[in-house]
Amino acid sequence: MKKQDYEILYVDFDVDPNDPAMLFAQAAFQLTEPFWLTWLCSCLRIKPHHSTVAAPKAVSKLLALARLRPLLVILKEPQLLASPEHSTLAAMLRSFLHNQSMSSPMPIKTLFIGSDEHLMKQLFNQYDEPFYLSAHVQSLAVMAEGC
Repeated sequence: MKKQDYEILYVDFDVDPNDPAMLFAQAAFQLTEPFWLTWLCSCLRIKPHHSTVAAPKAVSKLLALARLRPLLVILKEPQLLASPEHSTLAAMLRSFLHNQSMSSPMPIKTLFIGSDEHLMKQLFNQYDEPFYLSAHVQSLAVMAEGC
């Protein structure tokens, strides 16, 4: 079997901390739609519909893509999702990254990158947080020692 390259979804939640769902939807749209369509939409300044509608559609598009190709999801500053106003998006992402990826024929890998080590540990190690036990937290210092 031929090795396939990963499609990469990169979302920087720090760009607009007030609407991370829209950031996720826009990144997914850019990855899953033809280049000419995303270029035209950016030229015309057309954005996806309201984020509460766009994010679930983005997840379904990513799942369709993950049936065809391996997917690497890079989430920068995901600790912003721990706030109560973003709990719906956090739950949707948790379901997509954990539950749905188990049933996908192609691998879905995730890399969480955050600048606040305390909040990152809290996001993954506290029982009431959305990504509890869904990732192993390592600081860059520990990662550098392994190189």
